Amino acid sequence: MTTGASRINVKWVQGQQTVTGVDTSRAGAVGITERGPIGTRTTVFSKEEFRRFFGGYVVHAASDLSISVDSFFDNGGTALDVVRTCHYTSIGTDPDSYTAVIGTLALTTFSGGSPTAGTETSSGSETFELANGDTILINPDAGGDQTFTLTATAGTVATSNAWPVADQTTETITITADGGTPQIVPLTSPATTAEEVANQISAAAVTGIQAYVSGGHLNIRSDTQGSGSTIVVATSSSVIIFGTPTAGTGNVISVAAVTGAEIVTVTTALTGATVSVEGTGEITVTSATTGLSSSVQITGTAQTKIGFDGAVHSGSATPTETTLTINGKTHGSYANDLYSVVSDASNGDAEFFNFSITKNGEVQEAWANVTMDSTHSRYVVDIVNHVTTGSDLISLVDADLIGGSGYTATEARPTNGTLGPLTGGDDGLTSLVDSDFVGSSATYTGLYALDNETGIRLLTVPGHASATVHAGLNAYIIHREKGLYVVHPTPGPEQSVTDATTMKTWADSNLYGTTEFGCCAWPRIKVANPSTATFGNVDTITIGSEMAKMGRFAYNDRFNPDGVLVSTAGIKDDRGVIINCLGVEYTDMELDGKADLLANVNIEPIRKFEGTAYHWDGGDNLKIDGDWPRQWHARGAIYVVQSIKKGALWVKHSKNNPKNRGDWERQGSRFLTTLPDDAFDSDRPTFWQVSDALNGPEIRAQQRIRGKLGLGFADDAKYVEIIVTRTIAQS
Repeated sequence: MTTGASRINVKWVQGQQTVTGVDTSRAGAVGITERGPIGTRTTVFSKEEFRRFFGGYVVHAASDLSISVDSFFDNGGTALDVVRTCHYTSIGTDPDSYTAVIGTLALTTFSGGSPTAGTETSSGSETFELANGDTILINPDAGGDQTFTLTATAGTVATSNAWPVADQTTETITITADGGTPQIVPLTSPATTAEEVANQISAAAVTGIQAYVSGGHLNIRSDTQGSGSTIVVATSSSVIIFGTPTAGTGNVISVAAVTGAEIVTVTTALTGATVSVEGTGEITVTSATTGLSSSVQITGTAQTKIGFDGAVHSGSATPTETTLTINGKTHGSYANDLYSVVSDASNGDAEFFNFSITKNGEVQEAWANVTMDSTHSRYVVDIVNHVTTGSDLISLVDADLIGGSGYTATEARPTNGTLGPLTGGDDGLTSLVDSDFVGSSATYTGLYALDNETGIRLLTVPGHASATVHAGLNAYIIHREKGLYVVHPTPGPEQSVTDATTMKTWADSNLYGTTEFGCCAWPRIKVANPSTATFGNVDTITIGSEMAKMGRFAYNDRFNPDGVLVSTAGIKDDRGVIINCLGVEYTDMELDGKADLLANVNIEPIRKFEGTAYHWDGGDNLKIDGDWPRQWHARGAIYVVQSIKKGALWVKHSKNNPKNRGDWERQGSRFLTTLPDDAFDSDRPTFWQVSDALNGPEIRAQQRIRGKLGLGFADDAKYVEIIVTRTIAQS
């Protein structure tokens, strides 16, 4: 009997392999930055991210990197792998031999209180009876006396009439001193001379004034000396006539009753110490420093009158221990401008503190309510050193006083105050040489620090156009198996290139015919000055166009319908327009003949015609007599090869048999059909083969499998010719 059992058959079939085009816009650059990791690759995706990791603009003749980054992103770049370099003492053998140094600063806590400043408080309190010309000599930290002098004159008035006069015994004189109560002096005895009137005023016991004769005239003077001293006199006589009173002068209101506030004002120019008034009127002088070397000494003619003893009063020191060490997050002199500020915590808890980093008095980074307790979520080291949310400028090292010395978190917190700056930071640029940029394949430095990112397709060393660097870039192309394209830095005056003729000579010797996988443009371009603080009060800065070119390559690759298979040159669709270019270093390219000089040595002219923007008016590779004369030829070939290579990972470790060979051939052929038709010349076959003939017994025995790619790229209209002929009349 037939069972009639049903059966569902499952057939497993390997999925059809496809090739996905690789990204061609990722770029790399080696140069000098303000800060950031040295000798290692860091990827940034915007100008802002570059500033975060690598700091601000840098002026250095050997590198345009810090400013050219703007051109890269402004022209369409999206991903940039940056390698910061400096001088290495042994770049070929020791990757850690760089000469840059990290800046550092120790923050201390105190096991017996804080060190004190040199200080003295007067035994007397305000007001102080001093005299015109008295001096206060203050000597902070044994640095020398600083002298402050009290000045004061009295208010006076004198008669202007001639003496003697008729007897004035029936007259009166009214005297008002320092704005006080008017006092009346009747003349009751013979009063015909100035001396007689002065004697009667003195005999009348008028308070606050003195009457005397000087120069034959009666004078009345206030007993007060200072800017508050005045005398007002009126008489009932038309014979005794007083002139206009003269008010007192000085840097105190009354030198006989000087206030503490006036002492502070008189000593305003004091440096190295401060003068203050206690709540009960005493005067305190305090050094600006602390510790055993801190001191104040007050002498001068006013010393004893105020109540200073004339001795040296020194500060005291207490045992201190480092609780935190602040290091620059990366090497460099940038850290030498950074200060640490510690203050009481916003939450009011003595264990916690507020911590910030300042530069030029402005807060750069700040963290509130942090602690030295390593078990707490607000542990300052964890917060500041956090990989993603921590400081961009510094890192912290805990001296572990809590664990090692038994301190409490309150005892271990740093003392309040502003300390700094960090010291010892160095950019390592002394003795900088070309090899510091080129690097070494043995130590993965310079260009070779990019080895661990195979997706980089564009490369330059912005602003460093030495012959050695150009040769190093070409060598790196070979090292990367022609998998990337180099935009060579533009020579300038540093290479004695100052016009088209000298540029042609330079290119003949250093660039012409060297590689199909690189280009170079001339002249350098002018961009807006992004920082007058860095570059001075000028409108534009001159830089090479190499970073802008890489950015434009990246833009066209993404947004042009033909992608990488189109020239990044000329004005069509703005393919070759240099965004934000305000001018060029030299104007030779305005002349066709001069531009032709450069074209003859495969240098790409930067030009501007009437009605156009500045643009690259070229598109040649440095070598045009090989397989890839145009820039898009070389970059297109890289794109196709790397895409097929990436898509062929499944082939590795597969059997080298007709089926797999056929699958691989179909995979590559399908990818070629996705490329724009007009990229290829119909007279030059474009193909992908994985044939039996390519994979004979000897190849298979070597455990190898071969594919063959043929690319028949079309040619650009590099030269435009207009043929003009006279029309021949028809009979």
